[in-house]
Amino acid sequence: MRGRRWVRGLVSFLWVKNPILISGLSMVTAVMATKSAWDALCISVALGIMLIPTVVVAFVTPAKLRMEMRFILYTVVASLSYLPAFAAVRAMNASATATLGIYLPLLAVNELIVLRADRFVTKKSVAMTVLDTAGCLVSFTLSMLLIAILREMFGSATVFGHPVLSHTLPVLLLPFSGFIIVGFMAAGLRKVQMLTLRAMRQSRLKRRKRAERAEKQE
Repeated sequence: MRGRRWVRGLVSFLWVKNPILISGLSMVTAVMATKSAWDALCISVALGIMLIPTVVVAFVTPAKLRMEMRFILYTVVASLSYLPAFAAVRAMNASATATLGIYLPLLAVNELIVLRADRFVTKKSVAMTVLDTAGCLVSFTLSMLLIAILREMFGSATVFGHPVLSHTLPVLLLPFSGFIIVGFMAAGLRKVQMLTLRAMRQSRLKRRKRAERAEKQE
């Protein structure tokens, strides 16, 4: 049962609580750090390195502490975590530290870190904290990679730097194209959600009608 709950929790972040495509958080990061798959992967790893200690501090922070003070505390913790995050990104792909530019240190004040961390001042269970943090990171990383792979594949004809196509559309690497792609992906995900919910309702209705017919026949 616990394993199923974890699976449902992770799937819910991909499907219902996606921080980028559903909640609209970190939109600037999703646009400016997705010109290549390496950039998306590196900034996702950096986010995880900065988010995890911030969530731990938030979990032990007294709920009585004023919101403004909590937000300052989270920003300080995330800023201190920037150095190991930068080192990890440089070890993964040294060129990413240059291409990501200011957007890497700006993760310290990213709304995803601050808002996610502040959810745990109410002292949720450790299991729920781990599940929530893992779900958020996995969902963020997969969304970033999907956006970046699409932009890099058709904008640079490569994926993780390896050639895959012979023609390019460099316009897809421009910021406005990134916003358009993210917008279409968000709209597509919501449309799929609506169709899935409709199919589930129709399935429940059919089962109910079959059950009613079976009761009448008895």
